[in-house]
Amino acid sequence: KWQPIKFPWHIYDAAKILFEKEVRVRVKKGIPLIARDLSKADSAVIKGEVIIEPGVKIFENAVVAGPAYLGANSVVANNALVRDSFFCSCSVAGYITEIARSYLGKNVWTHSNYIGDSIIGSNVSFGAGTVTGNLRLDEANVKMLVKDQKVDSGRQKIGLFVGDNVRCGINVSVRFL
Repeated sequence: KWQPIKFPWHIYDAAKILFEKEVRVRVKKGIPLIARDLSKADSAVIKGEVIIEPGVKIFENAVVAGPAYLGANSVVANNALVRDSFFCSCSVAGYITEIARSYLGKNVWTHSNYIGDSIIGSNVSFGAGTVTGNLRLDEANVKMLVKDQKVDSGRQKIGLFVGDNVRCGINVSVRFL
């Protein structure tokens, strides 16, 4: 498969392709999809296709629903939900955070957040209560302004595209009109 990355929302599609390829390679070679040193609470749930790298911690009542990739030393904290998302190393889905259909770079910290349909760079921190709105009220496809032209993303849901080294304060809401 080939996936162009012309616009930010293409990153997520490319991540899914790479994930599927990595699952096939690991299964074929007998490499564990879940690292042997995973620290997982008894009440935590892992379901679907997931890849969990070494040093990951999943705390009480957390859910990881595949497809999902958790990079080395990542954390899914108490009561957090990670679904259909990809984390690079050392990222944290903090207490009662939901991360859905998103890509997170290295060292992303969340706490009591909703991150949906978003592409997040590295070294990013979300203060408690930060929410990414991801669905237009009219449920039409999201159009993005690119070089003074509106480009149809082909998606009804798009959250936040954020680069590296960004800090969001508490109770920040980001949405499309």
